[in-house]
Amino acid sequence: MASVVEGCGVRGMKISLDPMTHLRYQAEAHIDGHFNTKSRMSSHKVQEYALKRQHAMHVVGGGTSELLEAEAKLTNISSLELAHIILGKEDELVKDTLARRKAILTIRAAQSQEEIDAVLAEFNIPALGTAL
Repeated sequence: MASVVEGCGVRGMKISLDPMTHLRYQAEAHIDGHFNTKSRMSSHKVQEYALKRQHAMHVVGGGTSELLEAEAKLTNISSLELAHIILGKEDELVKDTLARRKAILTIRAAQSQEEIDAVLAEFNIPALGTAL
């Protein structure tokens, strides 16, 4: 943060450097990198699961789905039972989005390197300075 200092006919700038600003910035970038890598590694699963959720909603609404009927037959349950199982599971994309947001907001409130390290550990993100 910079502020103008005036006095004795001299005008200058007083600069205050908070090392936590840089650490928070690094931690946020690290969190984004972690979740981006995780997203890339599971994007096919997320897409597949989104499709299954669409089919499940259709079946619960009274429709039919060849996709769910085939899978349900393999597990000896009805497609309606499978639809309820699918819709009862937490959406991984939503879960990761909320976890990322919580981590970022907690980092922004951190007052020390130790608090930043604790947040990263809570979300199973490697410590700053380590590869993702």
